[in-house]
Amino acid sequence: MSNDVRGLLHDAATVPATDADAAGAWRRGRRLRAQRRALSGLAIVAVIALGSIGVANLVPSGNDAKPASPPTTISATCAAAITGAVPSWADSADVPSAIPHLVSPDGNVVAILFGNPLRAGTPTDRANKILWIVRQPRDGQALEITATLPGSSEKPVHITKAADSSPGEIYPSIDDVPAPGCWHFGLAWNGHRSAINLDYAPAETTSATTVPVTNTNTPTTAVATLTPCRTVNLDITLTGPIGSAGHFNYDIAFRNTGASTCIMTGFPGVSFLD
Repeated sequence: MSNDVRGLLHDAATVPATDADAAGAWRRGRRLRAQRRALSGLAIVAVIALGSIGVANLVPSGNDAKPASPPTTISATCAAAITGAVPSWADSADVPSAIPHLVSPDGNVVAILFGNPLRAGTPTDRANKILWIVRQPRDGQALEITATLPGSSEKPVHITKAADSSPGEIYPSIDDVPAPGCWHFGLAWNGHRSAINLDYAPAETTSATTVPVTNTNTPTTAVATLTPCRTVNLDITLTGPIGSAGHFNYDIAFRNTGASTCIMTGFPGVSFLD
């Protein structure tokens, strides 16, 4: 054996051997395994959270869903006017129950139709008079009316009525529209709003017959040959009332029940007996 080999063996024998740290290696391995498990758990939680967010975005909960917005317009149909008592909150206007009326869908406006049935244009025998009774206080503010005819090219009709009538929260107005149909009336007063649909019949037609007049030295007409009506042949009826709260007008109609045509002239006297 050479001297070099002997030296190496001697050195190896004199250096104490170090025991393997098996326990420390086991502890380090356990920590690494625990860290890997923790990281795996966090990854699973993250995946589940992302999936939950995706499902939440796809299927919103009922609490987060927005309610449907209330309609801004009412039905395009027109209801028929009715007679009878108005809602109790409108009693202060003291309106006769015989006059037809309509109540807005929200229950905040009553339209008393003194001109029932309403007619397009500007009627001459009676006006398209409407008494608006509002539920909320006017506080001196005017009523702004905007009437439109849906589905047509008719321009809107704008009417402003001052709060200058009583009793109660009322606005009497003449509401003429240019064409027949179911008109939508938007109403605004003192910060409040409502709407109602009103039906307008076609414009009135002239039923009177024009009698030609001959231009001669002695002008005569067919009317001149008519005889005065006899009281016994006249049927008298009272119609109405028409007007507004606080004052009412009545029409007196004379109908000839005789066998021949007659004529009435002058102004009859009227007395209220009861």
